[in-house]
Amino acid sequence: MTAGGLEPVDPWQRLDPRRARAQVIRAGFGGRSAGGCPVGALQRPRQIFRFLNWTLQIDMESDRPPRMHRYRCLGESEDGTPCGAEGVESSDFATAQKWTAEHLRVEQDHRSYEHVVRTPWLMVPAEEP
Repeated sequence: MTAGGLEPVDPWQRLDPRRARAQVIRAGFGGRSAGGCPVGALQRPRQIFRFLNWTLQIDMESDRPPRMHRYRCLGESEDGTPCGAEGVESSDFATAQKWTAEHLRVEQDHRSYEHVVRTPWLMVPAEEP
């Protein structure tokens, strides 16, 4: 027996299912409880799973959340620290763009910006389960 309380297992014994079953029974996991489920199994209903092909696509449904736009300043201060200022997040692209002009008015050396877009996406199965 090892420090964890488990006995070493010979990997070749896994090839013979009868020997593997015997090891499971010896370990105490192969018996049946009063409800008929294997000892150590969770007491819950069985579930069937299917493997499906999925596609990731932009959500075009009418009830989707809106696409949101925001701009972030990539300029640096005179001491070399990044600005990182961000405009307000807006569903209107033009409103989000206005912030860049306002920021440039205050910080005239900050001319690089990053457009951050938040878009809703969906995972769609090839066939409905």
